[in-house]
Amino acid sequence: MEERASVIKLLGLPDAFTGMLLIFSFILLLAPYLSGADFGPFKIPQFTDSARKKLKIIGPIVFLTLIVLFVPMIPARAPKPNEPGPADNTNKPGSPGTTPPKNDENRATPIDVRAQVQQHVKRANELYNDADLEGALKESDQALDLEPGNREARDLKAEIEGIRKTLNPAR
Repeated sequence: MEERASVIKLLGLPDAFTGMLLIFSFILLLAPYLSGADFGPFKIPQFTDSARKKLKIIGPIVFLTLIVLFVPMIPARAPKPNEPGPADNTNKPGSPGTTPPKNDENRATPIDVRAQVQQHVKRANELYNDADLEGALKESDQALDLEPGNREARDLKAEIEGIRKTLNPAR
């Protein structure tokens, strides 16, 4: 199952602050119905009829909006660890008989790889929209070479291969 995050978590607001927002919005929701009530330390002021009408509209909207912000509905995109290939196992730092890797300035950082993958996927989509299935397939293959678990590239490649099978059933 895919991990999901709420908007509140993505904003990075402290839990205490978001809890207080929720409490105040709940009070705002109940205020027009309990106008003038006295609960000891909590006293709800007396509202005029026009203020009560406005609070009956604003209160539920604010409260429901905050509740929706707490619902985890946005897919959290955690980077997947790269799976080491057989060649990678022999060059691990700390393995007997190996030297520590040198700082290679030409080596791509994870951010650069992700950007390259997105460029290949973007080009593949453009070529696909221009009906260049071969070019789109090559671009999606290049994206998958850089990041084998990329869902967009995999889905696009599967769609292109399905279309190619439909167009050329003899293959």
